[in-house]
Amino acid sequence: YVAAGSDYFFAFRLVKAYQHTDVDRMVQLNHEFHRLINVVADSPKLTQFMSGITRYAPEAVFPTLEGWPDLSIRDHRRVIAALQAGDGEAARTAMAEHFEVGVAPLTEHLCARGVIREG
Repeated sequence: YVAAGSDYFFAFRLVKAYQHTDVDRMVQLNHEFHRLINVVADSPKLTQFMSGITRYAPEAVFPTLEGWPDLSIRDHRRVIAALQAGDGEAARTAMAEHFEVGVAPLTEHLCARGVIREG
Protein backbone atom coordinates (compact mmCIF):
# COMPACT_ATOMS: atom_id res chain seq x y z
CA TYR A 1 0.00 0.00 0.00
CA VAL A 2 1.16 3.54 -0.79
CA ALA A 3 2.35 5.66 2.13
CA ALA A 4 -0.04 8.24 3.55
CA GLY A 5 2.05 11.26 2.53
CA SER A 6 2.19 10.18 -1.09
CA ASP A 7 -1.61 9.59 -1.07
CA TYR A 8 -2.09 13.24 -0.13
CA PHE A 9 0.34 14.29 -2.83
CA PHE A 10 -1.48 12.09 -5.34
CA ALA A 11 -4.86 13.62 -4.39
CA PHE A 12 -3.33 17.09 -4.71
CA ARG A 13 -2.01 16.34 -8.21
CA LEU A 14 -5.41 15.02 -9.30
CA VAL A 15 -7.20 18.12 -7.96
CA LYS A 16 -4.71 20.39 -9.76
CA ALA A 17 -5.22 18.53 -13.04
CA TYR A 18 -8.99 18.93 -12.74
CA GLN A 19 -8.69 22.62 -11.84
CA HIS A 20 -6.53 23.35 -14.86
CA THR A 21 -8.71 21.25 -17.17
CA ASP A 22 -5.66 19.29 -18.28
CA VAL A 23 -7.61 16.38 -19.76
CA ASP A 24 -4.57 14.22 -20.52
CA ARG A 25 -3.27 14.64 -16.98
CA MET A 26 -6.75 14.02 -15.54
CA VAL A 27 -7.03 10.78 -17.46
CA GLN A 28 -3.56 9.63 -16.39
CA LEU A 29 -4.11 10.41 -12.70
CA ASN A 30 -7.64 9.00 -12.66
CA HIS A 31 -6.26 5.80 -14.17
CA GLU A 32 -3.51 5.68 -11.53
CA PHE A 33 -6.07 6.22 -8.77
CA HIS A 34 -8.33 3.40 -9.94
CA ARG A 35 -5.35 1.13 -10.54
CA LEU A 36 -4.21 1.78 -6.96
CA ILE A 37 -7.69 0.87 -5.71
CA ASN A 38 -7.65 -2.33 -7.78
CA VAL A 39 -4.24 -3.31 -6.41
CA VAL A 40 -5.19 -2.55 -2.80
CA ALA A 41 -8.55 -4.33 -3.12
CA ASP A 42 -7.01 -7.39 -4.77
CA SER A 43 -10.47 -8.11 -6.19
CA PRO A 44 -10.88 -9.98 -9.47
CA LYS A 45 -14.53 -8.85 -9.58
CA LEU A 46 -13.54 -5.20 -9.32
CA THR A 47 -10.89 -5.63 -12.00
CA GLN A 48 -13.43 -7.29 -14.30
CA PHE A 49 -15.97 -4.53 -13.61
CA MET A 50 -13.45 -1.78 -14.40
CA SER A 51 -12.37 -3.55 -17.58
CA GLY A 52 -15.99 -3.61 -18.72
CA ILE A 53 -16.43 0.10 -18.05
CA THR A 54 -13.29 1.09 -19.95
CA ARG A 55 -14.27 -1.16 -22.83
CA TYR A 56 -17.39 0.91 -23.53
CA ALA A 57 -16.30 4.26 -22.17
CA PRO A 58 -12.67 5.18 -22.75
CA GLU A 59 -11.05 6.87 -19.78
CA ALA A 60 -10.85 10.18 -21.65
CA VAL A 61 -14.66 10.40 -21.52
CA PHE A 62 -14.98 10.91 -17.79
CA PRO A 63 -13.28 14.32 -17.43
CA THR A 64 -15.58 15.66 -20.16
CA LEU A 65 -18.81 14.67 -18.39
CA GLU A 66 -20.64 17.57 -16.80
CA GLY A 67 -19.88 17.84 -13.09
CA TRP A 68 -17.51 14.90 -13.16
CA PRO A 69 -14.33 16.64 -11.98
CA ASP A 70 -15.92 18.00 -8.78
CA LEU A 71 -17.67 14.71 -7.99
CA SER A 72 -14.54 12.73 -8.72
CA ILE A 73 -12.37 14.89 -6.48
CA ARG A 74 -14.87 14.61 -3.64
CA ASP A 75 -15.20 10.84 -4.01
CA HIS A 76 -11.49 10.17 -4.42
CA ARG A 77 -10.72 12.17 -1.27
CA ARG A 78 -13.25 10.09 0.68
CA VAL A 79 -11.70 6.85 -0.55
CA ILE A 80 -8.17 7.99 0.24
CA ALA A 81 -9.20 9.18 3.72
CA ALA A 82 -10.83 5.81 4.45
CA LEU A 83 -7.76 3.92 3.26
CA GLN A 84 -5.47 6.10 5.36
CA ALA A 85 -7.67 5.46 8.39
CA GLY A 86 -7.42 1.73 7.71
CA ASP A 87 -11.21 1.56 7.40
CA GLY A 88 -11.83 -0.99 4.66
CA GLU A 89 -15.61 -0.84 5.02
CA ALA A 90 -15.65 2.96 4.64
CA ALA A 91 -13.35 2.65 1.61
CA ARG A 92 -15.67 0.07 0.03
CA THR A 93 -18.71 2.25 0.73
CA ALA A 94 -17.02 5.36 -0.67
CA MET A 95 -15.93 3.49 -3.78
CA ALA A 96 -19.42 2.04 -4.32
CA GLU A 97 -20.93 5.50 -4.00
CA HIS A 98 -18.32 6.82 -6.45
CA PHE A 99 -19.45 4.24 -9.01
CA GLU A 100 -23.13 5.00 -8.37
CA VAL A 101 -22.61 8.74 -8.86
CA GLY A 102 -20.92 8.05 -12.20
CA VAL A 103 -23.68 5.85 -13.58
CA ALA A 104 -26.09 8.63 -14.63
CA PRO A 105 -23.64 10.86 -16.55
CA LEU A 106 -21.94 7.84 -18.12
CA THR A 107 -25.28 6.36 -19.16
CA GLU A 108 -26.33 9.68 -20.72
CA HIS A 109 -23.04 9.83 -22.61
CA LEU A 110 -23.39 6.27 -23.92
CA CYS A 111 -27.02 6.83 -24.92
CA ALA A 112 -26.13 10.03 -26.77
CA ARG A 113 -23.57 8.10 -28.81
CA GLY A 114 -25.83 5.15 -29.53
CA VAL A 115 -23.78 2.67 -27.52
CA ILE A 116 -26.82 1.82 -25.38
CA ARG A 117 -30.51 2.54 -25.77
CA GLU A 118 -32.67 4.25 -23.17
CA GLY A 119 -35.65 2.50 -21.75
